[in-house]
Parts: sequence; C-alpha cells; structure tokens
Amino acid sequence: MDNDRILLSWITQYVYCPHRLYLEAVEQYSADNIYTAEGTVQHQRVHEPKIEKRGDDIRITGLSVYSDALNLFGICDEVKCTVSRYGCYVPLLDEKCKITPTEFKHGKSGYEHKEYNLQLTAQAMCLEEMFNCKIEKGEIYYIGSKIRTEVQFTDAAKKKVKNILIQINQIIDGHAIPQAEYKKRCPKCSMYSICNPKTDMILRYIENLWEQYHEKN
Repeated sequence: MDNDRILLSWITQYVYCPHRLYLEAVEQYSADNIYTAEGTVQHQRVHEPKIEKRGDDIRITGLSVYSDALNLFGICDEVKCTVSRYGCYVPLLDEKCKITPTEFKHGKSGYEHKEYNLQLTAQAMCLEEMFNCKIEKGEIYYIGSKIRTEVQFTDAAKKKVKNILIQINQIIDGHAIPQAEYKKRCPKCSMYSICNPKTDMILRYIENLWEQYHEKN
C-alpha cells in the first residue's frame, strides 16, 4: 500500500478527538496507558490472520482491506462470510458469500460509540469495493461485556465517512491543526500529559482577554 493512504483506525481517532489524531499522525507522538495496553493485547488476538469454517459460516480474522476510491486501508478484526448463491464472490474462499464485518472493541457497551460505527462503516465500504458487493450491516463486539451490537451501513453514514476523510487529509497535509479541547474523557486518554488540554485552553482564554483589552484601548 502507498504510504499516503489513510488508516482505518484514524477515523476512530478523529471522531474521538481530532487533536489526538494530529499528535499521532503528524507529530508522531505515541503513548500507552492501562486502557490502550489492554486494548492492544485484545486486538492482537483478533488480528492474527486465520480462517475458521463451520458449515456455511466462514470467519476470517485479520483480513487486510483497502479502497482505492477512498485512499483507505487497514485490517478488519473479523469478517463473517455466509455461503449463499445470492452473495458476492470471495476469491480467498472461492465461494459466493454474504459478508458481515465485525469490529472488536475493548470495554463494555454502555452508549452509542459513533466513532466505532463510522470505522466499521468505512471497513464495509472497503469490502464493497474489493468484492463489488453491497453490505447492509455489520457488528461491534464489546469484549468486556461480551455484547454484540448491530450497525446499519446507511447512505448518511457513508457520506459522514467521506467528509471525515476530507478532514483527515487536511490535517495530514498540514492545512489544518485541530485545537485541544478539554472534555470529561480526557484524563483517560494516553495522550493527556502530552496534549495538556487544560493548559492550552487557559492560554487561549488569556490571549483572547488580551486581544479584547487592546481593542478597547
């Protein structure tokens, strides 16, 4: 793959926090904490490439996917292929199958994770291009609670993915640098000490006060 392609995981990073994506993708910062370390260990298990067959159900883990149209690539945690004459041809399996991508996530399902839904939608868009097919839905599996949630791949979600990719390209090309914004989830972020969002917000606030002062005087 070309080095200028966008990673699927960057979609999640952007939606979670654009400034975090900037630090990782552009500034090349890297940091782990207990949350990211646990997630990495769990993802290593599902990223091991393998194929498991159970009757007409075939599960592929660690499948590399891409989209030339979107300049996008990455790895699907799991792709479920159900053998069907109404499905699309999957060369790797030499079968016609209906395809359902599944993304494994650390933690428990407690609310709608829009960043996860959009990353899974982007995976489906890659698979649709690769296999010339239409994929209606996928699943997110929360490892902590062992719960699967269904995700519909709507036209609106696909349009959102395309808009996010435009924003990511602008960040990567240096045309946009997202500002750090302090949010409730910031202290759990592995980049918290590097980003230092509270200090950044205070400095911007002081600068704004000085500008207002000088305008009045």
